Amino acid sequence: MLHYHINADTPGVSEILQVLRESFAGIGDTDALYGCGIGHLFEPEGRIQHFKHLDKWEQVMRSYELEVAYCGQPEKLDGLLKSLQMLGMDELLMRFIDSKEMDQYDGLRYECAWRLGAWDQIPTLRNEKLPMLTELMEDFSRKGITAKSNEKEIDKLFHQHLFLAVSHIKSGKYKESLDLLDVARSLVINSLALSSLEACQNLYRPIARLQAIKSTEVFANAFLSKKKRILPFIIEEWERDDDVSQQSFNLAEPVKAVRLTLLEHCCQNTETSSNNASDLNYSNFKALVDIRLHQSIIAREANMFWVSEKYLRAVRQIPNVLSNVNFRLRLGLEEAKLFWSKGDKDVGKIILERLIAGENAEAHYLDYARALVTYGSWVMDTHSERGKAPLQKYFGRTIELMNENNHDKHSEDFLHAAKAFALFADENFIETKHRIQSSSFQQQKETALVSKNIATTYNKIHTATDEKRAASILLKLADIDQKEIANIENEKASFHCLALFNYIDVLRYSSDKDIDIIYRVVSLMLEPIRDRERIEAKIWCIPTFKFIPVIRQLIPRVIAEDENAKFFKKLIEKCALDHPHHILPALFAVAYSTRGIENIEGSYAFVTEGQKENTTAAQNILGDLIKKEILKDNILQLQKLWESLIDLAYINTSKKSCHDIPRGHSILKLRDLNSVQIPTIALKGSPVAKYKNIVTLHKYEPEFQLVGGINMPKKISCIGSDGVKYFQLLKGKDDPRQDAVMVQVVELINELMVKDKRAQKRNLIMRTYKVSRIAFEQGRLLKFPETVPFRLTRNIVDGMGVSGVQGVFKNEEVMRVIREHYRSVLTVLEVLIYDPLYAWTLKPFEQALKERREVSYSDDSYETEDGEKAGFFSSFGKPLKKFPEWRLNQNERNPYAVRALERIERKILGVEDGFPPSSIEAQVDKLIKIAQDPENLCALYSGWQPYL
Repeated sequence: MLHYHINADTPGVSEILQVLRESFAGIGDTDALYGCGIGHLFEPEGRIQHFKHLDKWEQVMRSYELEVAYCGQPEKLDGLLKSLQMLGMDELLMRFIDSKEMDQYDGLRYECAWRLGAWDQIPTLRNEKLPMLTELMEDFSRKGITAKSNEKEIDKLFHQHLFLAVSHIKSGKYKESLDLLDVARSLVINSLALSSLEACQNLYRPIARLQAIKSTEVFANAFLSKKKRILPFIIEEWERDDDVSQQSFNLAEPVKAVRLTLLEHCCQNTETSSNNASDLNYSNFKALVDIRLHQSIIAREANMFWVSEKYLRAVRQIPNVLSNVNFRLRLGLEEAKLFWSKGDKDVGKIILERLIAGENAEAHYLDYARALVTYGSWVMDTHSERGKAPLQKYFGRTIELMNENNHDKHSEDFLHAAKAFALFADENFIETKHRIQSSSFQQQKETALVSKNIATTYNKIHTATDEKRAASILLKLADIDQKEIANIENEKASFHCLALFNYIDVLRYSSDKDIDIIYRVVSLMLEPIRDRERIEAKIWCIPTFKFIPVIRQLIPRVIAEDENAKFFKKLIEKCALDHPHHILPALFAVAYSTRGIENIEGSYAFVTEGQKENTTAAQNILGDLIKKEILKDNILQLQKLWESLIDLAYINTSKKSCHDIPRGHSILKLRDLNSVQIPTIALKGSPVAKYKNIVTLHKYEPEFQLVGGINMPKKISCIGSDGVKYFQLLKGKDDPRQDAVMVQVVELINELMVKDKRAQKRNLIMRTYKVSRIAFEQGRLLKFPETVPFRLTRNIVDGMGVSGVQGVFKNEEVMRVIREHYRSVLTVLEVLIYDPLYAWTLKPFEQALKERREVSYSDDSYETEDGEKAGFFSSFGKPLKKFPEWRLNQNERNPYAVRALERIERKILGVEDGFPPSSIEAQVDKLIKIAQDPENLCALYSGWQPYL
């Protein structure tokens, strides 16, 4: 709607857009600003406001400077001075204000004075009698409490009181300082009357000021009470305040600035006893360095590079800081990171390279290790060094240093180093693997072998000198090629083991779920492994709760009669013992995946050999587990539940919405299954494998509803042991594995977004359900192909408000996170290569194989090796007859699944229709346009109702 009026240039739309921009800025939703049109960007003032909202203060400063210099607009001076303040140019700002003698900027002058410690720059203030708070508020009331001009007056008075309070602390007048701070606090609290309460963003600045006052009070009270270990006490109090204060850099920076001023200008002149003066001096020295470096880091992460550089420069000015190896390493590392972030990567690398090579650098092993990891990451990112050597030189040496110094392996530093080591070893492994799989490498391998055979034959047959010389040269070239080939294959195996070893260390010692890493470990375990025994021994050290997300990926791997299958079977059984409420339902889902298949008509009505083998594998595992007394009740009760749910799912009904469950149906006989958790409750995996207060199944209610759809899913409800009603969705005549796999993908993406700072700032999350219905690259195969990537019809867009698809909906952070971790996403989907969806199987070929099948099969009975017909549970633990050799090999990659996954990979990376990869912004734009294109919508199946 708004987009239409913007294009039509409707009268008054520019005013509406300005209100929207102010509203979105007020609530701190910068993403929504992009939905407020682009017309304002054609005017200088509009661009300035846009840059302000995005915290691009360097561009704001340049724009205001042009306005003041060339357009003769002195009223823009306010904005220019504000931008100088936001960029941390306090010295320049104060000199400019003093040179112009502009009293209207006294608030800025006082703020600059306490920031710079310029106590003698405002001598008149010391003798000036400040008005009482009551007088101030009465004056504001007479002028009009909501008057905009009062904001400048309040700013001036706040910074006056803060300036005097800090000045008194410097002089040792702590009581006078506390009195001034009380007035400043009351002033801030009463000033809230000037703030609009329409948006909480307006409250952040007063809250930050209150925190600055509290930090100053903590400092003054500590010295007034002459506490022991004064500075450690102060720092602990400040850190405790920071734990409950989640602010942006621009709001947190003034608080840190007050603390720095107190440490830098007030500690040296405070009255301290002689016996703790040296401790105080060192504590002050360390605190100054710590806070300034921390401020530099958060400024850099906020892309406030000028401010970050200012803090680093201030650290360099601290006397003797460079003579301390520890501080020199920390300072150099942060300087290098700053230049790298700014885009000056060569400068950053040179600084860090020199730092690593410095004298006595290894003496402070932790800071040296951090520098090594950072430099190693840059080397691998830029590909300036290749092969195994840089991995060992940087990451391997880091791990060695930490082990030599008995560093805690649960610490963030060790985990970061191990993960970096694993990631780059993995990257090298993938590159080497692709090289080996390339046609050129295979041709080189074949040529070397042929050349060697030819040369050997020539040496035997021919005696002429020239021919022997030619054969000798050919043989040497073949040997060179074969050595190169062997080296590359050895490198691949080495990178593979290094990646696995370090990934496993992260999983072993980290307290996080590490979903992305566990998926990658499973994928790497399926490759040929050189040092299998050591790796398998290390895997047993991983807490079993971390394997819960990948159980569905492991079950199809236990079919083959090889070492991998045996190991994964033992791992699944161990996980089942520790986490029965997670693992057993997953096993039952596979074990019963073909039950009731005869009720499906059409192309879905047969079972592939691979699906049958998976079913058998899951049943065999359950057969072994049921022998364990601790799991017997769980398995028997789950069997009853699963059979009842499947039977109900396939009951044919009329199309009316509400139905009664047939009297006497087995699901109505289920009562108090106290070993079965409600299937649709998401239970968090326990690191210690202890589960209490599980909500179990009490009974099912006797009716269900149809919720629509081609296969008419049934909505049922059950009562839990807690007395709460829980709803479930039964889907018959469909393949539920695509739903389960896509839920896993969403859970992985959510985990990645939680760890991503930019996504976390926006509280991005994808909601998941135990049952969802998601199309998986199958829409193009329907009778009426789905021509849009997702539903974005008029009614959907209308619910997004006036901004429509622009603004918040167009947020590109999710796509960015997926692209950055696309390998993890693809690892989840790899299960479909070996356990493909029904629609991905070769229908005619499989049907022909089905006619030749030699093993009798039905939905609930199998023929065992002794020839007897066995029911479901009586067949547990008994192997089926081996399938004939012509059956499809479980380890073969299903071509339909592979092709679909390759297409998904191209889509994630923005590669479409053979064109080069597009940017994230361009890809998101394209998807939105395709989804809204009328030509695509009119080609859809009418039942989809694309006109709504």
